[in-house]
Amino acid sequence: MDTKQLRLSITTVMTLAFAALGVSAAPQPTWHFKSNPGGRAGHSAVYDPTSNRLIVFGGNTAYTQQFELNDLWFLNEANSTSGTQSWTPVIIDPSVAPPPRQMHTAVYNPTSNIMIVFGGAGGYANPVYNDVWALANANGNGGVPTWTQLSPTGTPPAARFGHTAVYNATSDTMVVFGGVSGEGVFFNDTWKLINASGASGTPQWIQLNPSGSITARYAHSAVYNATNDEMVVYGGEDSSSNILQDIATLTNATTGNPVCFPHVVCPAWSDETLTGPNLALHTAVYDPVSDHMMVFGGISTGGVWNADVWILLETTGTNRSWTPVIPLPSPDYTANHTAAYDAAANKMIVYGGQVQIPNGGNIFWSENAYVLTDANGYPSVP
Repeated sequence: MDTKQLRLSITTVMTLAFAALGVSAAPQPTWHFKSNPGGRAGHSAVYDPTSNRLIVFGGNTAYTQQFELNDLWFLNEANSTSGTQSWTPVIIDPSVAPPPRQMHTAVYNPTSNIMIVFGGAGGYANPVYNDVWALANANGNGGVPTWTQLSPTGTPPAARFGHTAVYNATSDTMVVFGGVSGEGVFFNDTWKLINASGASGTPQWIQLNPSGSITARYAHSAVYNATNDEMVVYGGEDSSSNILQDIATLTNATTGNPVCFPHVVCPAWSDETLTGPNLALHTAVYDPVSDHMMVFGGISTGGVWNADVWILLETTGTNRSWTPVIPLPSPDYTANHTAAYDAAANKMIVYGGQVQIPNGGNIFWSENAYVLTDANGYPSVP
């Protein structure tokens, strides 16, 4: 019996046991999926709750990672589990779009309807970018989506891919951490882009100099707690090919003084390792109501591919802990995919990525879009 079958068996036994006792089980995370016109990995995806659309940009389509993309797609009715999802290509003149890329980052402001893209790799490792692009009318409802390359002031970060970015929509500030250069240099620097969308002023790059530091890495994940102004970084791979397990928190991520000195509020890194998964090329989304971070897929130590869901409880508290989730049914063993979260519906939307057939089988590019219902919950025995 393989891992997927074991997960299904455990969940089935739990469901039957609850029914026999006449007891209602806790909310059960459940996967639903729909295929799309073509597979990709290393892309970006943001979710717009107003239009219920997943906005997908770029990525790659081949195992050699030589076929990078700069196309734009909408997944309509993105959070639907009733078969009403549909894909729409967004026709944009490629001469005014960002160059094709993979393993870049994208953040989104639902109020201004602007998506902001930074960095990424145009080939397997070169060229690598440090440019910033803004997509106005990103959800397509306010007019034709339009790309503009921004020209921030200040010294920009070095070109990179496999980094993370989080976004404070209220202050229009993006924070970038980590990644790797085309020459294989791993970064642990942290940067802030103010006026990130260019909607209310000229963007400006500012390098942060937090107290403390964490391991340089790429292929990690990061979420943003707007209430506490904290960036939470998890996992990834370091320069020695170790898959990391730590959870690092950057306090005062967007509001702190860039340079720390006495009696000044500034960004600060703290780092903690918990018993739980160690992953790279996974995804993480954040639920601000429960203060849960939900992690899906990725590759763990020894090159093991995963279809697991883990929840980090109290992401910014002192009682953090990991709990595994056993959704029914189980999705593919997936890495280098994207995930977005619909907080109002408590649904995680996963699209694409590279998929390995269980037990060391072939790798292919996924065209599936998955929706995980009750995403911030986990099975428990009353």
